[in-house]
Amino acid sequence: MKYQIILFTSIILGLSGCHQSAATTDTPTPPIQAASLPAEPVSQRNLLEDREALALAKSRLQALPSFAEKPVQVFGNVDFFDGIQPRIELSVQNPNQPNEIWFMRYQHGKWSEPIVEDVSDDTPTSQISRHLTPLSEIHFVDVPVIAQHWRQKAKEVNAVWQEPYYVSFIWLPKLKKRFWHSAQIEAVGAQYYLSVNLDGNIWEWKKL
Repeated sequence: MKYQIILFTSIILGLSGCHQSAATTDTPTPPIQAASLPAEPVSQRNLLEDREALALAKSRLQALPSFAEKPVQVFGNVDFFDGIQPRIELSVQNPNQPNEIWFMRYQHGKWSEPIVEDVSDDTPTSQISRHLTPLSEIHFVDVPVIAQHWRQKAKEVNAVWQEPYYVSFIWLPKLKKRFWHSAQIEAVGAQYYLSVNLDGNIWEWKKL
């Protein structure tokens, strides 16, 4: 089945009606408690619901020799995928050259070699710092909470596809807003949008 992932521009459109109420989230948020949502049996191993695998991915990123125990600074968003190719994709700041951004992918239990990204067209080098979030403040182990929200909502609307396959950590510098976003939910004759605050509470749930 063809997966549909909302593009970043769609996220901005989805937020257009709520800019006035967006909360500032500069204060680091602790991980969501696992008991926030009732457990639901899963018939297969899904990366988005595997807390141990997600925690391992984060620890292996920080432990890479490239960072030599320096703090990892994430540039922009972090995308988590299940499906045919379970993986995590993100961009980070080169710890030795602050004006350079690396793209990295975690798949099959290891991180890829960094690929230098050209971000100058969209983000002047002088503005890179505005798009950074310390890795320590992005709790990979919270992804299952968002996936569970998605699973429950997909079931409620009798969605065509009810297995979580995409979650993203989003940072919008203009709104000073960090939150979790998920794949669009497709039902017969309807589409739904779901985003979740860092504390695990649903921020937006609406029909498009």
